[in-house]
Amino acid sequence: MIQFKINFIGVENRVKHYELISYERHRFVHDWKNFERMHSHAKIIFISDGQGYFRSEGRDIKISKGMVIIVNPSIMHAEISSKQHPLEYALFSVKNFAVAGQGNAHSGLLVSTEDNTAPQRGSLIFDYSSCFAELFSVLENIEAEAVKHRPFWELAVLNEFNRFMLFLLRKGTLISIPHDSSKRPTAMNRVELYIRSQHADDITLDKIANLFYMNKYYLAHAFKKQYGISPIKYLNMVRCENARDLLKTTSLSISQIATSVGFYTISHFCSLYRQFFNETPQETRKNAYMEASANEAAKK
Repeated sequence: MIQFKINFIGVENRVKHYELISYERHRFVHDWKNFERMHSHAKIIFISDGQGYFRSEGRDIKISKGMVIIVNPSIMHAEISSKQHPLEYALFSVKNFAVAGQGNAHSGLLVSTEDNTAPQRGSLIFDYSSCFAELFSVLENIEAEAVKHRPFWELAVLNEFNRFMLFLLRKGTLISIPHDSSKRPTAMNRVELYIRSQHADDITLDKIANLFYMNKYYLAHAFKKQYGISPIKYLNMVRCENARDLLKTTSLSISQIATSVGFYTISHFCSLYRQFFNETPQETRKNAYMEASANEAAKK
């Protein structure tokens, strides 16, 4: 005989009281709107057929049948379908839920757009094509229950969803992070997320103001009040932060890096870079090279 007790309070603390608020199935049609949007709650997307791209944090990532995408709250994102192989996917909207990925050799994690300083701010993409039949059976059971409306069908749907979530949390080695979906992002949060995700584009204060239907003088004042820096200075800071990462991790030329992060002249880039980091791009690259060489020498 096996006998045990469960501390349900402890279990609830670990999963942070997530709540399924809606389920949808989508299939690409020619008037599909590819605009980016964000939500105050998490989205879990299971690709049931087709191919396309997932756009988030300024990146386009290939997606296909069997992949699962977890989009944390308040993250700009869009799904873009191939016309030759139209996307089909199931979409779970989950309240009070955010995750960070630990990742290991068996987690299936392909891509993470998370910011290391704020691990819940990003999207995680997993390849679970080898488990497709198991995951697709959850969709079939959920939709059968919704159609038949037998007694306690809502409970049956939640049971299937919990089975799906248990698979993701265990297989993906995910960490559940506290999140209150009732706290909606402010207008300035949306502006800040837009700048971070689209920093490589041609962005001006007028363009941001028009996009968010604001007076540009109000926008500049409100943004500086919340973040302590003007929107354009914040934009240049984000560009330089991304440039610094590329200087340390790639062999791209400085002019290529400047262009890739949104600067049109290398002189403007170098001037701003030095203001933010008190060193030139060349010095950053040299210091990174010396540090890497020292680490290699220490291993020998």
